[in-house]
Amino acid sequence: MPSAFCVGLIALMAASNFLHVPVFVQVIGSATSIIYFSATFSLKLKHHRGSSAKEDMRIMVQLLWIGVAYGIFLFKLFFDKDLANLLIASYYSFTSVLSLTEVFSPLVARLLFRGGSRTYRRALKVPFYGESALELSQAWVLTFAFAAGFAYAWFQTKHYLLNNVFGVSLSIKYIELFSVVDFKYSAFLLCGVFFHDIFWVFRTGGMVTAMPFFYPPAKLMFPRAFATATEKANAAQAFPKPFFHVNLVFYVLGLVAIVTVMFVFKAVPPALLFLAPACLGSALATAFARGEFKELLAYSEE
Repeated sequence: MPSAFCVGLIALMAASNFLHVPVFVQVIGSATSIIYFSATFSLKLKHHRGSSAKEDMRIMVQLLWIGVAYGIFLFKLFFDKDLANLLIASYYSFTSVLSLTEVFSPLVARLLFRGGSRTYRRALKVPFYGESALELSQAWVLTFAFAAGFAYAWFQTKHYLLNNVFGVSLSIKYIELFSVVDFKYSAFLLCGVFFHDIFWVFRTGGMVTAMPFFYPPAKLMFPRAFATATEKANAAQAFPKPFFHVNLVFYVLGLVAIVTVMFVFKAVPPALLFLAPACLGSALATAFARGEFKELLAYSEE
């Protein structure tokens, strides 16, 4: 259950206030556990996906990250950085509230609405999207109110623990719902953000310019989503799942390389410089070793 996992992970993060837990252990442990459990949760939703048009909308959301980053970079150059941060922080506060609500509303329904949470339904027409059914349960509304309170507290204090709470919930729901349509598209997307990250850090200096003023909770998603794609590709096969497990191991090795560079050279490298080759290379190498290269490239969720 996503909410139970999220509660456990947040509790471990809170425990670091009282127990000495090395930073690299927290980073690698939380990232790895989020991928593993979120990928497992996503398998339960595999047969409940929407149409291809809805999948295209999910894909467009991924491109929003790049647009937002460049938008901050340009806004910082020509406008007040505080205003830019206010706009972006407001947007991510709202998305964090939604993700937190989606993660914890099932738990609230079980604890407070044992007789069943009443659900309100209404059909809506969304511009450029079409028909959409709005469903709000009592548990969802109550959880949304609590999540909004958390967002207000984070907005006022920027406390790291609240930031981590939103970051974990965003990661879980994003990976759980993310769809890459097919494996080739996923690989192409990963290659694209690999070169983009190098250009963004080394060529434009955008990371140095924009990120010091960028406070909203954010988690690196593309490699995690790619790892989830290997989990779904394995779902059509009998367990064990070699592609996913190998991919996860190399993702962890990529994180270890990043943390090592940070501590040894006192510099923050572009994360995708390590994670993108680790994830894509391990998947392709596993396919070659198992003689399943064509099958991997042919995989599609449709």
